[in-house]
Amino acid sequence: MRNEEKKQSWWSTVPGTITAIATLITAVGGLIVILQSLGVFSNHADAGKLPVQSSDPTSPKPATIHLQSTLIIRYPYSYDLDAGVPYRTGESNAEVDFIWEHPTSMDFEIRPDLCKFNLLGKVNFDEIDLPYLEKLQYSKEPINADLLLKGTVIGVITKEKRFGKFIVEKDDLEPTINVIIYERDE
Repeated sequence: MRNEEKKQSWWSTVPGTITAIATLITAVGGLIVILQSLGVFSNHADAGKLPVQSSDPTSPKPATIHLQSTLIIRYPYSYDLDAGVPYRTGESNAEVDFIWEHPTSMDFEIRPDLCKFNLLGKVNFDEIDLPYLEKLQYSKEPINADLLLKGTVIGVITKEKRFGKFIVEKDDLEPTINVIIYERDE
């Protein structure tokens, strides 16, 4: 009687199983990035606009929240703050507010493209309202990742001339920011 080897299916081998799991994770991750870039996860619909009470009695008109979103800032992506979506840098003709740049092997920075920033530092995010943001001076200077510490607040004028703010919620190579973009009611 000969000893015959049992043939194993490719799926039942350890390398085959690991390869299958890695392929599935990659596919799901790619699908999430594509859906996010298409705005599926965006929450800026007009129906969801929230009224904002201004603390400035001289404010001529009430403000509305145009967009409130959480973004994970990744390389090599550019970001449209008016729509709350990322675009892979170089793969889209979209006009963007800022780019997450990697200018040297050691540094990352957010570089304004069509927006302007004001680095406010660690201040009370909830107390920064539209009238306050409208009085600030803004710059096209990049902000180095070393300054994007948890709790740092940045004022912004978007490419569509809306005022907004964001706070760094997680500070690492892929910072997480909470963004609020305002719009004046007409």
